[in-house]
Amino acid sequence: MTAKKTIICALVVFFALCAVEARAAGNETAALEKTIMASGEKAAQAVVQIRVFRKTDEAPYEELATPPMFQQAPAVGYAMRPYGPCSGVCIDKDGYVLTSYFNISGEIDHITVTFGNCKRYPAKLLGYSRDYDVALLKVDAPGVSLPFLPLSDKSPAVGAYVMAIGRAMNVLQHTLNLGLMTATGRHRPEIQAWQFDACVNYGNTGGALVDIEGNLLGIVAYVYPNTEATPNALGQSSGVGLANTCVKLRAMLDDLKAGKVLTLPQRAFIGIAMEESYAKNDGALIREVIKGTAAEEAGLQAGDLVTEINGQAVANATELIAVLKTKSIGDKVQLTVKRGDKVQTFDITLRAAPPGM
Repeated sequence: MTAKKTIICALVVFFALCAVEARAAGNETAALEKTIMASGEKAAQAVVQIRVFRKTDEAPYEELATPPMFQQAPAVGYAMRPYGPCSGVCIDKDGYVLTSYFNISGEIDHITVTFGNCKRYPAKLLGYSRDYDVALLKVDAPGVSLPFLPLSDKSPAVGAYVMAIGRAMNVLQHTLNLGLMTATGRHRPEIQAWQFDACVNYGNTGGALVDIEGNLLGIVAYVYPNTEATPNALGQSSGVGLANTCVKLRAMLDDLKAGKVLTLPQRAFIGIAMEESYAKNDGALIREVIKGTAAEEAGLQAGDLVTEINGQAVANATELIAVLKTKSIGDKVQLTVKRGDKVQTFDITLRAAPPGM
Protein backbone atom coordinates (compact mmCIF):
# COMPACT_ATOMS: atom_id res chain seq x y z
CA MET A 1 0.00 0.00 0.00
CA THR A 2 1.35 3.41 -0.98
CA ALA A 3 1.80 6.20 1.55
CA LYS A 4 -1.03 8.11 -0.11
CA LYS A 5 -3.46 5.18 0.27
CA THR A 6 -2.35 4.70 3.86
CA ILE A 7 -3.14 8.34 4.68
CA ILE A 8 -6.51 8.08 2.93
CA CYS A 9 -7.42 4.92 4.86
CA ALA A 10 -6.36 6.54 8.12
CA LEU A 11 -8.54 9.58 7.40
CA VAL A 12 -11.50 7.36 6.52
CA VAL A 13 -11.13 5.49 9.81
CA PHE A 14 -10.71 8.76 11.73
CA PHE A 15 -13.85 10.35 10.32
CA ALA A 16 -15.78 7.12 10.81
CA LEU A 17 -14.80 7.08 14.46
CA CYS A 18 -15.77 10.76 14.79
CA ALA A 19 -19.18 9.97 13.32
CA VAL A 20 -19.67 7.11 15.78
CA GLU A 21 -18.70 9.35 18.71
CA ALA A 22 -21.00 12.12 17.47
CA ARG A 23 -23.93 9.70 17.22
CA ALA A 24 -23.16 8.38 20.71
CA ALA A 25 -23.00 11.92 22.10
CA GLY A 26 -26.27 12.74 20.36
CA ASN A 27 -27.90 9.65 21.82
CA GLU A 28 -26.69 10.59 25.31
CA THR A 29 -28.03 14.13 24.93
CA ALA A 30 -31.39 12.84 23.72
CA ALA A 31 -31.54 10.41 26.64
CA LEU A 32 -30.73 13.21 29.09
CA GLU A 33 -33.45 15.41 27.58
CA LYS A 34 -36.01 12.63 27.91
CA THR A 35 -35.02 12.06 31.54
CA ILE A 36 -35.34 15.76 32.36
CA MET A 37 -38.70 16.11 30.64
CA ALA A 38 -40.13 12.92 32.18
CA SER A 39 -38.91 13.73 35.69
CA GLY A 40 -40.06 17.33 35.42
CA GLU A 41 -43.49 16.31 34.15
CA LYS A 42 -43.97 13.84 36.98
CA ALA A 43 -42.82 16.25 39.69
CA ALA A 44 -44.88 19.10 38.24
CA GLN A 45 -48.13 17.25 38.96
CA ALA A 46 -47.68 18.25 42.61
CA VAL A 47 -46.67 21.85 41.84
CA VAL A 48 -49.68 24.12 42.27
CA GLN A 49 -50.80 27.61 41.42
CA ILE A 50 -51.60 29.73 44.49
CA ARG A 51 -53.83 32.79 44.38
CA VAL A 52 -53.66 35.08 47.40
CA PHE A 53 -56.56 37.52 47.74
CA ARG A 54 -55.53 40.31 50.07
CA LYS A 55 -57.62 42.67 52.15
CA THR A 56 -58.75 46.06 50.95
CA ASP A 57 -55.96 47.93 52.70
CA GLU A 58 -53.56 46.43 50.17
CA ALA A 59 -53.57 46.44 46.38
CA PRO A 60 -56.46 44.24 45.16
CA TYR A 61 -55.75 40.95 43.43
CA GLU A 62 -55.85 41.19 39.65
CA GLU A 63 -54.37 39.48 36.62
CA LEU A 64 -52.17 42.21 35.17
CA ALA A 65 -51.69 42.29 31.42
CA THR A 66 -48.00 42.96 32.05
CA PRO A 67 -47.11 41.42 35.40
CA PRO A 68 -44.34 43.12 37.41
CA MET A 69 -41.99 40.22 36.74
CA PHE A 70 -41.99 41.08 33.02
CA GLN A 71 -41.49 44.81 33.38
CA GLN A 72 -38.11 46.31 32.70
CA ALA A 73 -36.21 47.87 35.59
CA PRO A 74 -36.66 50.44 36.91
CA ALA A 75 -40.35 50.14 36.02
CA VAL A 76 -42.77 50.53 38.92
CA GLY A 77 -43.47 47.22 40.60
CA TYR A 78 -40.45 45.35 39.22
CA ALA A 79 -39.03 44.52 42.64
CA MET A 80 -42.32 44.20 44.51
CA ARG A 81 -44.45 41.19 45.35
CA PRO A 82 -46.60 40.47 42.28
CA TYR A 83 -50.37 40.70 42.43
CA GLY A 84 -50.74 37.64 40.23
CA PRO A 85 -50.62 33.95 41.11
CA CYS A 86 -47.57 32.18 42.51
CA SER A 87 -46.29 28.63 43.02
CA GLY A 88 -46.33 26.01 45.76
CA VAL A 89 -45.85 22.25 46.23
CA CYS A 90 -48.33 19.72 47.62
CA ILE A 91 -46.22 17.44 49.84
CA ASP A 92 -48.69 14.77 50.98
CA LYS A 93 -52.09 13.20 50.25
CA ASP A 94 -53.76 15.27 52.98
CA GLY A 95 -53.28 18.46 50.98
CA TYR A 96 -50.49 20.24 52.83
CA VAL A 97 -48.83 22.74 50.50
CA LEU A 98 -45.46 24.39 51.10
CA THR A 99 -44.59 27.70 49.53
CA SER A 100 -42.43 30.76 50.14
CA TYR A 101 -43.44 33.20 52.88
CA PHE A 102 -42.74 35.87 50.27
CA ASN A 103 -45.82 34.67 48.38
CA ILE A 104 -48.31 34.89 51.25
CA SER A 105 -47.04 37.86 53.26
CA GLY A 106 -49.45 40.68 53.98
CA GLU A 107 -53.06 40.91 55.15
CA ILE A 108 -54.85 37.92 53.59
CA ASP A 109 -58.57 37.64 52.90
CA HIS A 110 -58.57 34.17 51.35
CA ILE A 111 -56.41 31.77 49.33
CA THR A 112 -57.09 29.28 46.54
CA VAL A 113 -54.88 26.47 45.25
CA THR A 114 -55.18 25.09 41.72
CA PHE A 115 -53.57 21.88 40.46
CA GLY A 116 -52.44 21.19 36.91
CA ASN A 117 -55.74 19.43 36.16
CA CYS A 118 -57.49 22.80 36.73
CA LYS A 119 -59.12 21.61 39.96
CA ARG A 120 -59.24 24.58 42.32
CA TYR A 121 -59.72 24.36 46.09
CA PRO A 122 -59.87 26.80 48.98
CA ALA A 123 -56.82 26.76 51.24
CA LYS A 124 -55.97 28.01 54.71
CA LEU A 125 -52.68 29.47 55.88
CA LEU A 126 -51.27 27.56 58.84
CA GLY A 127 -47.76 28.24 60.15
CA TYR A 128 -45.09 30.33 58.51
CA SER A 129 -41.68 31.90 58.96
CA ARG A 130 -40.32 35.03 57.37
CA ASP A 131 -36.80 34.17 58.59
CA TYR A 132 -36.84 30.79 56.84
CA ASP A 133 -39.02 32.12 53.98
CA VAL A 134 -41.50 29.27 54.21
CA ALA A 135 -45.26 28.95 54.70
CA LEU A 136 -47.62 25.98 55.00
CA LEU A 137 -51.12 25.90 53.51
CA LYS A 138 -53.85 23.29 53.99
CA VAL A 139 -56.06 22.56 50.98
CA ASP A 140 -59.72 21.90 51.76
CA ALA A 141 -60.44 18.93 49.46
CA PRO A 142 -62.02 16.13 51.54
CA GLY A 143 -62.16 12.77 49.82
CA VAL A 144 -60.10 13.95 46.83
CA SER A 145 -56.94 12.09 45.82
CA LEU A 146 -54.45 14.91 45.38
CA PRO A 147 -51.13 14.53 43.53
CA PHE A 148 -48.22 15.15 45.86
CA LEU A 149 -44.42 15.11 45.98
CA PRO A 150 -43.04 13.95 49.34
CA LEU A 151 -40.10 15.61 51.04
CA SER A 152 -36.98 13.71 49.99
CA ASP A 153 -33.94 12.78 52.06
CA LYS A 154 -31.61 13.28 49.07
CA SER A 155 -28.49 15.42 49.51
CA PRO A 156 -27.25 16.48 46.06
CA ALA A 157 -23.57 17.16 45.53
CA VAL A 158 -22.25 20.41 44.11
CA GLY A 159 -22.40 20.09 40.32
CA ALA A 160 -25.52 17.89 40.27
CA TYR A 161 -28.37 18.78 37.91
CA VAL A 162 -31.39 20.39 39.59
CA MET A 163 -34.68 21.79 38.28
CA ALA A 164 -36.76 24.67 39.62
CA ILE A 165 -40.41 23.99 38.76
CA GLY A 166 -43.24 26.51 39.02
CA ARG A 167 -46.88 26.87 38.01
CA ALA A 168 -47.85 30.52 38.21
CA MET A 169 -49.04 32.37 35.13
CA ASN A 170 -50.68 29.47 33.27
CA VAL A 171 -52.14 26.73 35.41
CA LEU A 172 -52.19 24.35 32.41
CA GLN A 173 -48.42 24.57 31.96
CA HIS A 174 -45.58 24.18 34.41
CA THR A 175 -42.25 25.96 34.02
CA LEU A 176 -38.94 24.13 34.31
CA ASN A 177 -35.60 25.87 34.77
CA LEU A 178 -32.57 23.58 34.61
CA GLY A 179 -29.33 24.31 36.42
CA LEU A 180 -26.59 22.98 38.65
CA MET A 181 -26.25 22.79 42.40
CA THR A 182 -23.55 25.40 43.02
CA ALA A 183 -23.20 25.34 46.82
CA THR A 184 -24.65 23.82 49.97
CA GLY A 185 -24.95 25.11 53.51
CA ARG A 186 -25.73 28.70 52.53
CA HIS A 187 -26.91 31.32 55.02
CA ARG A 188 -26.82 30.75 58.77
CA PRO A 189 -26.24 27.27 60.26
CA GLU A 190 -29.94 27.13 61.17
CA ILE A 191 -30.89 27.49 57.50
CA GLN A 192 -28.22 25.66 55.47
CA ALA A 193 -29.93 26.42 52.16
CA TRP A 194 -29.20 24.89 48.77
CA GLN A 195 -27.71 27.29 46.19
CA PHE A 196 -28.24 26.66 42.47
CA ASP A 197 -27.99 28.51 39.16
CA ALA A 198 -31.37 27.65 37.63
CA CYS A 199 -33.25 30.89 37.00
CA VAL A 200 -35.46 32.08 39.87
CA ASN A 201 -38.22 34.65 39.50
CA TYR A 202 -41.57 35.56 41.03
CA GLY A 203 -43.25 32.75 39.09
CA ASN A 204 -41.30 29.77 40.45
CA THR A 205 -40.55 31.15 43.92
CA GLY A 206 -42.33 28.81 46.31
CA GLY A 207 -42.18 26.01 43.74
CA ALA A 208 -40.21 22.78 43.79
CA LEU A 209 -36.48 22.27 43.54
CA VAL A 210 -36.02 18.69 42.31
CA ASP A 211 -33.13 16.52 41.20
CA ILE A 212 -32.87 14.93 37.77
CA GLU A 213 -34.91 11.96 39.00
CA GLY A 214 -37.74 14.21 40.16
CA ASN A 215 -37.11 13.91 43.90
CA LEU A 216 -38.14 16.97 45.92
CA LEU A 217 -34.99 18.57 47.32
CA GLY A 218 -36.49 21.76 48.68
CA ILE A 219 -38.72 24.79 48.20
CA VAL A 220 -37.43 27.64 46.03
CA ALA A 221 -37.15 30.71 48.24
CA TYR A 222 -35.40 33.94 49.16
CA VAL A 223 -36.67 36.43 46.59
CA TYR A 224 -37.47 39.56 48.58
CA PRO A 225 -39.05 42.85 47.50
CA ASN A 226 -36.99 46.01 47.22
CA THR A 227 -37.96 48.14 50.20
CA GLU A 228 -36.17 50.29 52.74
CA ALA A 229 -36.41 47.40 55.20
CA THR A 230 -35.09 44.80 52.77
CA PRO A 231 -32.97 46.54 50.11
CA ASN A 232 -32.36 44.46 47.01
CA ALA A 233 -30.71 46.60 44.36
CA LEU A 234 -30.35 43.68 41.95
CA GLY A 235 -34.08 43.04 41.82
CA GLN A 236 -35.00 39.38 41.78
CA SER A 237 -31.72 37.55 41.40
CA SER A 238 -27.96 37.90 41.39
CA GLY A 239 -27.46 34.84 39.20
CA VAL A 240 -28.13 32.15 41.78
CA GLY A 241 -31.23 30.86 43.51
CA LEU A 242 -31.67 29.50 47.01
CA ALA A 243 -33.99 26.87 48.44
CA ASN A 244 -34.95 25.57 51.83
CA THR A 245 -33.80 21.97 52.20
CA CYS A 246 -36.20 19.11 52.90
CA VAL A 247 -34.16 18.28 56.00
CA LYS A 248 -34.93 21.71 57.49
CA LEU A 249 -38.52 21.66 56.25
CA ARG A 250 -39.18 18.26 57.78
CA ALA A 251 -37.79 19.43 61.12
CA MET A 252 -40.21 22.38 61.29
CA LEU A 253 -43.23 20.71 59.64
CA ASP A 254 -45.07 19.79 62.86
CA ASP A 255 -44.75 23.35 64.15
CA LEU A 256 -46.01 24.72 60.83
CA LYS A 257 -49.00 22.35 60.93
CA ALA A 258 -49.74 23.62 64.44
CA GLY A 259 -49.93 27.16 63.07
CA LYS A 260 -46.79 28.46 64.72
CA VAL A 261 -44.84 31.50 63.54
CA LEU A 262 -41.21 30.42 63.52
CA THR A 263 -38.21 32.69 63.93
CA LEU A 264 -34.48 32.13 63.85
CA PRO A 265 -32.90 31.63 67.26
CA GLN A 266 -31.01 34.64 68.50
CA ARG A 267 -27.27 34.47 67.95
CA ALA A 268 -24.58 35.29 70.43
CA PHE A 269 -22.95 38.51 69.27
CA ILE A 270 -19.64 40.06 70.24
CA GLY A 271 -19.67 43.18 68.05
CA ILE A 272 -16.53 43.11 65.91
CA ALA A 273 -15.95 43.00 62.15
CA MET A 274 -12.81 41.26 60.95
CA GLU A 275 -10.34 42.32 58.28
CA GLU A 276 -10.76 39.49 55.77
CA SER A 277 -7.68 40.43 53.73
CA TYR A 278 -5.32 39.96 56.70
CA ALA A 279 -3.40 36.77 55.87
CA LYS A 280 -0.38 36.56 58.19
CA ASN A 281 -1.96 33.71 60.19
CA ASP A 282 -0.77 35.18 63.47
CA GLY A 283 -4.24 36.20 64.63
CA ALA A 284 -7.55 37.78 63.63
CA LEU A 285 -7.33 41.49 62.84
CA ILE A 286 -10.27 43.65 63.97
CA ARG A 287 -11.37 46.03 61.22
CA GLU A 288 -14.26 47.65 63.11
CA VAL A 289 -15.83 47.63 66.56
CA ILE A 290 -19.59 48.11 66.32
CA LYS A 291 -21.02 50.82 68.54
CA GLY A 292 -23.20 49.87 71.46
CA THR A 293 -21.96 46.28 71.62
CA ALA A 294 -20.18 44.23 74.26
CA ALA A 295 -16.91 44.54 72.34
CA GLU A 296 -17.02 48.34 72.48
CA GLU A 297 -17.88 48.36 76.18
CA ALA A 298 -15.01 45.96 76.90
CA GLY A 299 -12.58 48.34 75.20
CA LEU A 300 -11.66 46.56 71.99
CA GLN A 301 -10.45 48.78 69.16
CA ALA A 302 -10.04 48.65 65.41
CA GLY A 303 -6.51 47.43 64.66
CA ASP A 304 -6.41 45.01 67.60
CA LEU A 305 -5.03 41.58 66.70
CA VAL A 306 -6.88 38.75 68.48
CA THR A 307 -4.43 35.90 69.12
CA GLU A 308 -6.36 33.74 71.61
CA ILE A 309 -9.91 33.07 72.77
CA ASN A 310 -10.27 31.41 76.17
CA GLY A 311 -6.60 30.46 76.03
CA GLN A 312 -6.99 28.77 72.62
CA ALA A 313 -4.75 30.18 69.87
CA VAL A 314 -6.46 31.52 66.74
CA ALA A 315 -4.50 32.01 63.53
CA ASN A 316 -7.10 33.95 61.58
CA ALA A 317 -10.65 35.30 61.54
CA THR A 318 -12.09 31.98 60.38
CA GLU A 319 -10.80 30.18 63.48
CA LEU A 320 -12.06 32.94 65.79
CA ILE A 321 -15.52 32.93 64.20
CA ALA A 322 -15.69 29.12 64.41
CA VAL A 323 -15.21 29.28 68.18
CA LEU A 324 -17.69 32.13 68.63
CA LYS A 325 -20.36 30.19 66.72
CA THR A 326 -20.30 27.52 69.44
CA LYS A 327 -21.17 30.08 72.13
CA SER A 328 -24.58 31.12 73.44
CA ILE A 329 -26.05 34.39 74.60
CA GLY A 330 -24.76 35.10 78.11
CA ASP A 331 -21.55 33.09 77.72
CA LYS A 332 -18.34 34.81 78.80
CA VAL A 333 -15.24 34.74 76.63
CA GLN A 334 -11.73 36.03 77.21
CA LEU A 335 -9.86 37.46 74.25
CA THR A 336 -6.09 37.86 74.20
CA VAL A 337 -5.23 40.83 72.02
CA LYS A 338 -2.03 42.30 70.68
CA ARG A 339 -2.27 46.10 70.48
CA GLY A 340 0.94 47.57 69.17
CA ASP A 341 3.72 46.15 71.36
CA LYS A 342 1.37 45.31 74.24
CA VAL A 343 -0.61 42.13 74.93
CA GLN A 344 -3.91 42.60 76.77
CA THR A 345 -6.86 40.43 77.80
CA PHE A 346 -10.53 41.39 77.63
CA ASP A 347 -13.42 39.64 79.38
CA ILE A 348 -16.62 39.91 77.35
CA THR A 349 -20.17 38.65 77.95
CA LEU A 350 -21.87 37.77 74.67
CA ARG A 351 -25.25 39.32 73.88
CA ALA A 352 -28.01 38.84 71.32
CA ALA A 353 -27.30 40.18 67.87
CA PRO A 354 -28.92 43.56 67.14
CA PRO A 355 -31.78 43.54 64.60
CA GLY A 356 -30.52 43.07 61.06
CA MET A 357 -27.25 41.40 62.06
